[in-house]
Amino acid sequence: MADGVQKNGIYIDIGANNPDVINNTKLFYEKGWRGINIEPSEKEFRMLQEKRPVFYKGEKDNSGNTFNKEVAKKGG
Repeated sequence: MADGVQKNGIYIDIGANNPDVINNTKLFYEKGWRGINIEPSEKEFRMLQEKRPVFYKGEKDNSGNTFNKEVAKKGG
């Protein structure tokens, strides 16, 4: 915690906005935190989905759907 940010926390960001600009959780995400981003604007919501994926579809079939990127690559 040398930079003052605890590792591996959880956040909820309501009105998350752009994932890179005017975003309260970017630093936390970069430090390993995960959480929920709520954003009503479709444009910013899609940007958040692209930049901070949390759900991955299995490459082989739906049985590999997961929150873990490595598991999805293996197909479940």
